[in-house]
Amino acid sequence: SEEELLAEKRCVAHLTGEVYFLM
Repeated sequence: SEEELLAEKRCVAHLTGEVYFLM
């Protein structure tokens, strides 16, 4: 569903943000 896709995108964005923060 769309809500599941949005939740997945948020998760990916959060992980990506942490990677950038560590870099």
